[in-house]
Amino acid sequence: MPVQPTVHPALCASGHSPALSDARLLSALATLRDALAPGKALNLPAVLDRAALLDALSVLTTNTPAPTTGYPMPTPIGLDRLNYGDLAIAIYAAGIPAKADALTVEQIKALAVAGIAHLGVAEIYRINEQWRTVNRADCDKVYRDGIRRLWGSARREDTAVGLGYRLKRAIERGQVTA
Repeated sequence: MPVQPTVHPALCASGHSPALSDARLLSALATLRDALAPGKALNLPAVLDRAALLDALSVLTTNTPAPTTGYPMPTPIGLDRLNYGDLAIAIYAAGIPAKADALTVEQIKALAVAGIAHLGVAEIYRINEQWRTVNRADCDKVYRDGIRRLWGSARREDTAVGLGYRLKRAIERGQVTA
């Protein structure tokens, strides 16, 4: 599935190189594996593209019993505790495929999990607060500039929000586990 090379503008401004982002993503993926599915092999290919990442995340998001270790494991945030705006930001951070309307709810969930692993929940909350501030702007120019700064374009915002809303509704209806 072709993927648009979208990186959240806030991350571009931070000066992180793509190689650093890939290393951070692999580290986050390993952390997720250790927390959610210890002992499961991810079988990652030599080149980790988005499709391989989604396949690896689908292994992690299956229902598995909680690990029993001698130390407390970090509890990942349940997707049901995020609003659709938070989910939209996480999905956008993971990279939205070109044919976003063809995604299944499980694929959207995998994107959200990847985005949360990439940005972290605190950063998602921070960006969502900026987005709410932009949406309350009195001036059209301030609104347009804010949308461009946070999302790249209004179309990308609409796509991410639509996917976030689809995922939130599916979670509320019990069609996908949070």
